[in-house]
Amino acid sequence: MVTLADNDGHSWILKASSERAKEAESKGRIQETANAVAERRGRDLVDFLAIIEQREGWSGALDCLRKSFHEEYPIPMRSAGYRAPVEPLKYREMVFELFSCTGLEPVNCDTMILLDELEDEDSLVSATSRFVQRTEELAADQVASGDTLFFDFSDTRSPETMLLLEKARRTEARIVRDLVSRGMADLRQLWLTEIGRIVLSELGVRGLDAEDLDGDVMFVLHALQERLPPAEYEKPLPELIRPENERPLNEFYRRLLESIINQDEEVLRAAGSRWSVPTLNVMLYSSLASYQTTESSDSYRQLIRNTGDHVVVRAPESVPTLSRLARLEDTRISTLAIAALGSFYHESAASVLIDIVCEAASKESVDASLSALYSIAKKCPEARRLVAETVHSERPNRRRLRNLYREMPHGLPEWYRWE
Repeated sequence: MVTLADNDGHSWILKASSERAKEAESKGRIQETANAVAERRGRDLVDFLAIIEQREGWSGALDCLRKSFHEEYPIPMRSAGYRAPVEPLKYREMVFELFSCTGLEPVNCDTMILLDELEDEDSLVSATSRFVQRTEELAADQVASGDTLFFDFSDTRSPETMLLLEKARRTEARIVRDLVSRGMADLRQLWLTEIGRIVLSELGVRGLDAEDLDGDVMFVLHALQERLPPAEYEKPLPELIRPENERPLNEFYRRLLESIINQDEEVLRAAGSRWSVPTLNVMLYSSLASYQTTESSDSYRQLIRNTGDHVVVRAPESVPTLSRLARLEDTRISTLAIAALGSFYHESAASVLIDIVCEAASKESVDASLSALYSIAKKCPEARRLVAETVHSERPNRRRLRNLYREMPHGLPEWYRWE
């Protein structure tokens, strides 16, 4: 290596080039992190930050994570070159997953404030411990206030916090049971309970006016009855417990609830939350029925858009829905769903596509599935393993996967060699 003297008139060129290279490298890492968040590649996100932490320390990894929120990423199934910002609730859900707090996202504290509180930590491990303690405390206070919407404490480490949520949910169940026993469909009250929110969104109920249900009131009440836990002996409620505060307390989740109630596709897409999947399913099946009835270009475009909504959110919960569409005989529908599955970098999507390759009679569906599998395999090592197992199995038509297996990338991705 040749070292130039500071006064030779050329050292500034080397210095500027080195700074540009570092800046480009840093931006590349931020973009890769943003892509992992946007595509819900949780395992890659952990690996990215671990590599950066090893080189630059926890502060560098945290800085990369925060900056990734402001990046744009390419969305499949849109025009070439189309990019969009990382959706705020998707980002929040991925951050909470990173720090082992899945299900506590509705806590009433801004994502960036929670991340800023981790600046003094010295590793991802210690940051995770602090994040868990902080969010569990917030969640306990929020549930104690009566706000249980969108919370899931199944992975919570604190038994006390879990018991607190169970107690609040039992109170909610009493409210719903009282409504059902009276034959009432107070939609506003139902939407403000987690049992009611889940059932109403899955049924495709829209709005707050029970009169719009027409003859479906009894169907809704029966569905609620089916979801209620067994009744325990309790003193009758003197009156329905109505919330004193606006709920959810977290503004973003309050907006999410409103968009679910109103089936606002634009807001649901822009938020990117996994909780929107039941509502997106309702809209997708509606556009599917419309297309199957009319076969018009407008109805097909709407079907494409509603399929694209699932691709934007990219929650694993969408895979069963897309799987059902991918198995339909109409190849205009099935290949659309297959292409969408190619954007879910998860072994569940790969497993569905492998089944189609081995079972489908349509060459068009098989070719589309092979292409989608290749797309998944580039970012999901588990897909490569599933394909390898199938190639060496006794499954029918497994030979269709042999060429794909040879062409699939092997070894570690390029980003593992960041220096």
